[in-house]
Amino acid sequence: MFLSKINDNTERNGKYQVTGGPQGLYELAGSDRKRMKAPDAELSDFAISSFVDGEINQKVIDAGLDTIADLAKESK
Repeated sequence: MFLSKINDNTERNGKYQVTGGPQGLYELAGSDRKRMKAPDAELSDFAISSFVDGEINQKVIDAGLDTIADLAKESK
């Protein structure tokens, strides 16, 4: 998921919501909690897919999980 932090004066303040609605939601094939936390788990062990058939979603899928992880590290 691509998430955005909510900053407002409601009970949602400080929580997160999916960015772009269904365009921000992806599925990792073969991703169970045990595998994701395994010390030898590699991003290459997982395949990403989207619930929405769109140009942006295809760009994310084509970029791959390694690229997405690298971009996330850079944004911190």
